[in-house]
Amino acid sequence: MKIICRFGVFMLLAVLMDCSDNDDKIRFEGIILTDGSGSPIGTKGTRDLNDWKQDSALPREIMELMDFDHKEDLSNTDYAIIDNRGYPNPCSDIGFVNFDIAGGPCLLKVVVVDEDFKMKYRSAHVTGSTNHGFDFSDNSRFPDQSVVRVYYSFSQKDDENFYVGHGDFWICRSTICE
Repeated sequence: MKIICRFGVFMLLAVLMDCSDNDDKIRFEGIILTDGSGSPIGTKGTRDLNDWKQDSALPREIMELMDFDHKEDLSNTDYAIIDNRGYPNPCSDIGFVNFDIAGGPCLLKVVVVDEDFKMKYRSAHVTGSTNHGFDFSDNSRFPDQSVVRVYYSFSQKDDENFYVGHGDFWICRSTICE
């Protein structure tokens, strides 16, 4: 009887530990699917209403990733109205984010993370409207059927991170994306 009870306790602990590990993983759900020009063609999962939009704020952990040294001069930057979209989605090797900036220029910071929250890419530069391309062709860094999240932040000389947001890219190299 003691053996059965110990085995039961062991199994319960194993299940609880497995659940807690899964809770630590970031879930990127509700991906907006787009064609080659960025027009929406559907969603994968329940739509994330903030995908490729302005978030009111980003979590502290994300803002810490955005807090890296850059050599950009902010003296000629200015406030802007920003519109953006990621395309194509899903993508196989290359994904783009079109940042349409009315006003500015602004400091754009970009960080890309995987679902294990490992940073895959980051950059910072002063820009006006721009198409920012991402090379997802390295299968060891960006496996087929994986999802990455692009976090972005815009700053100007008197207002750091006045516009922040995120969007997801679904990497799909197979002919059937599931």
